[in-house]
Amino acid sequence: MWPGDTNAVIRFAQNEYWMFRSGVGMNWLSDQVQTDFGFNVTYGFDWFPVNPLVLSSELDIGSLGRAWLFHVRTSAGLTWKGTELYLAYDYYDIGDGQLAGMAAGVRLWF
Repeated sequence: MWPGDTNAVIRFAQNEYWMFRSGVGMNWLSDQVQTDFGFNVTYGFDWFPVNPLVLSSELDIGSLGRAWLFHVRTSAGLTWKGTELYLAYDYYDIGDGQLAGMAAGVRLWF
């Protein structure tokens, strides 16, 4: 199973420690049986309490096929020269089902 989303976001507020963004995008969920797509709105923030730590959270609300979708990802990462290594917790509520688990990745900051 492969859940995911892609979003066009705009940063609307920031200071030395915080960055806030919102936008719109699309969701997908693909497995061996079928692939569903949907629309979402997204809101997120990043908090930089001390260098090199960044704490981030993002909320997506939208649709997936004929079902409603609610998605939250919260992560903690370490940055170095514009690259962040992070560990995250993902939670999806899709229609009558829930998916939750850990994720790890790399994010590029520019």
